Amino acid sequence: MRTISAGLQEKQELIDGIRVPYIHLDFVPNSGVGTHIDYSDRWLIVDQWETTYGKADGCMVTLSNNDRAVADLRGYYCDIGWGDIVEGTPEYATLQRFWVVSQTWVSSPNGLVSTVTLEDAMQHIFKQQEWDSTGSPPGFRAVWDRTYTPYALLNLILITAFAIVPGGFTLVAPDVYDDIIDTFLPYFIINDGTWNPSRPNTMGAYERYYDIIVKLISHTKSYLRPQAGLEYKVIYPQIDDPVDMTYYSDRKPQFYEYQEKLNALMPDKVTVFYNATLDADGYVLDWDNIGTASSGDGNIVAYYMFPRIDNAGDAGNQAAAILTHLKSAIMSATIVVPHDCRIELYDKLAIKDARA
Repeated sequence: MRTISAGLQEKQELIDGIRVPYIHLDFVPNSGVGTHIDYSDRWLIVDQWETTYGKADGCMVTLSNNDRAVADLRGYYCDIGWGDIVEGTPEYATLQRFWVVSQTWVSSPNGLVSTVTLEDAMQHIFKQQEWDSTGSPPGFRAVWDRTYTPYALLNLILITAFAIVPGGFTLVAPDVYDDIIDTFLPYFIINDGTWNPSRPNTMGAYERYYDIIVKLISHTKSYLRPQAGLEYKVIYPQIDDPVDMTYYSDRKPQFYEYQEKLNALMPDKVTVFYNATLDADGYVLDWDNIGTASSGDGNIVAYYMFPRIDNAGDAGNQAAAILTHLKSAIMSATIVVPHDCRIELYDKLAIKDARA
């Protein structure tokens, strides 16, 4: 949860009285060098969303353009800040960085506006395909034979992926590690399906940085949270985590509406096949020594193949990690509150409802 001043917190939790919202919109050239364009006084609508794995993170900003002075913002990024006017001074918390991908100009009887569409790092920078010097052209197939943990590989990929971003990105260690991300040593291949001298007829696509990072993090029990300051933090949510914020129906911090949906767990068991015989390039030759490992005790089974895992312990951990992610969908909820810039993705919220 983000830390803010006591004055801004009072405004964020205001129930009665006048609140003047403030959204900081400082557009900066992608190079980090050049003139900043501050449109904090031009916004009409700002709609931002964040999702697990950054599958659809982005932002749409509609700006007043009645004076026809809104600039072409392609080639810019924006570190958006959300807050309020506190005693005549704007205060805000800065969120993750977003990059401009398109811009429209609209003329209507209601006036002139310009709408800017922005993407987060997962969507924008990670479109770059992985073809660096770790492999040979044209396949650029890179193999790590049980030499790095998922955490170390994530750090390597982030550094490479964001080499084009001034300042680069930082992977922030979790407060608590799960039992996979910093101990498991996978046989990990990048661009596994591209051309390889031993498989000359293989012509698959290059992997994107996004695909590689999701592949790594999804086989742990952790998640990645984008943060201000060009950071990604590893988050390992657990049932007994302390509550970050409690919202109440009858006092501040107050919620307006809360909806909760409980879903059946399906599938409710995960079985992993492991320990295939591999050739020198990591390709499967046979399954003569196949092993199985499971997590869960249900009847609806999801099967997965991990041919490059060679022991029961790691296979069992993979099954448990997959089931953990499936269980995260057992409960879904929607809460409507006055805007609160402290809340971050994967924060733990509690609801106290006094309504009859």
